[in-house]
Amino acid sequence: MDISRKTDYSLRMLAELVRSDGVVSVRAAAEKNGIPYSFARSIQHDLVAAGIIESTRGARGGMRLCVDPHEVTMRQVIEAIQGPVYVATCGTAGPEGAACPFRP
Repeated sequence: MDISRKTDYSLRMLAELVRSDGVVSVRAAAEKNGIPYSFARSIQHDLVAAGIIESTRGARGGMRLCVDPHEVTMRQVIEAIQGPVYVATCGTAGPEGAACPFRP
């Protein structure tokens, strides 16, 4: 499985949030980790939608973790950015064209 650039950047942003242990602006996280700002905004949106971070607006706004960093998994982050991860990619493999038994 290949990790996309967007996923790589999201992991960098999450690491920044863990190191800071508080609210971090998207711009600051992007600059510290060599991430284009517009890309960082897109990542922020995806991570908020996945419930991994929360975002607040305003002068003291930014993003912060809303999950325990020891509990969130790499799979959760990858799926938040890249979509579902399937271990087996077979379409039909069972008897008489049944669904792949490894898909679930």
